[in-house]
Amino acid sequence: MHQILNKIIYAFIAILCASCTANINPHDFSTADISLPNLLVKPSTSISVEPHLVDTKERAIPLVGFNIVVNENEFTKVLTTKIQDSLKSKNIAIDPSSNKVIKIQVSRVSLQPDMVMNCVIDYNLKLGNGLFYGFQTRSKNWNFKTACEKALKNAVNEILNNQSMVKYIKEK
Repeated sequence: MHQILNKIIYAFIAILCASCTANINPHDFSTADISLPNLLVKPSTSISVEPHLVDTKERAIPLVGFNIVVNENEFTKVLTTKIQDSLKSKNIAIDPSSNKVIKIQVSRVSLQPDMVMNCVIDYNLKLGNGLFYGFQTRSKNWNFKTACEKALKNAVNEILNNQSMVKYIKEK
């Protein structure tokens, strides 16, 4: 009888929470622990770092008992801002009219439950010289927001330390 009652309670909780949602807002993420490459550039170096948004707005990822809402465009905006801020800290001017252009796009954010939550971010980097790169970064944590925060930091580090990106920034 006790086991049947527990099953009924668990089923009721699952049904009740089926409409529960949680949002991942990347604008709340910290930028600590970003490793910057050694960029020795002329003081007049400027670059345009632009977000390339996807067609979708926000998307619900169904997990056991609830949905997690992500918005790839918000991740793109935050990733672009973190790259801009990091480059500014290296005395590289961010100028939308610069001849050097970097376009960044987060194409997919997914959560994969395992023993812990695995946040996977697929993103693209397009340099003004025509080079295009697709990347995937991931991070695991018990908390899905922390996993995504760490995955986004990984993406910032991977872009800033990409050899082709560094070479492109240093080009005359």
